[in-house]
Amino acid sequence: MKTPLALRAEFRTRGLLDQAERIAAAYHVALEIVCTPTHRSDIVAARHAIWLAQIDELGSQNAVARLWGVDHTTVMAATDGDGREIVRVLLDELAGYRFEWIADRAEPFLIVGDGERRTFGTYLSARLVWVALLEHAGLSTFRSRSIDEEIVAPPPHPPPPSERHASDGGAT
Repeated sequence: MKTPLALRAEFRTRGLLDQAERIAAAYHVALEIVCTPTHRSDIVAARHAIWLAQIDELGSQNAVARLWGVDHTTVMAATDGDGREIVRVLLDELAGYRFEWIADRAEPFLIVGDGERRTFGTYLSARLVWVALLEHAGLSTFRSRSIDEEIVAPPPHPPPPSERHASDGGAT
């Protein structure tokens, strides 16, 4: 693994420094510590989150491995890669955020933007956060465009079978 100083310089050169610092801060650890071969679980989790974000930016696990000076299999193992193609589906993209689904993950729904990366186990929980982000950005969503309940009358209920007449398909 490259030294923390060398990694910081590489991040700055490639425009990855702000993102890496924000992710490290979200895990409450310093980037300099994340860039060491320490195996403490909170530091490893932050390192892996940075690797995932950098895969999005650099395009491959191999590019991230070269950047950090580690073997590509280390990055593959840390980012759920087993050598096969990762299936990703972009569900929506607005206001600088991406809402994605990634196959074969315990938490397959992903929201990325503003230097953050959040994963969700269910579509419903991810969609609620997605809608809140869009509304916060002042964008219209289905929920914010919903029609007032008083304007739309509920569908009529069919009469009970005892009140039906022969002319409308009921028993005589």
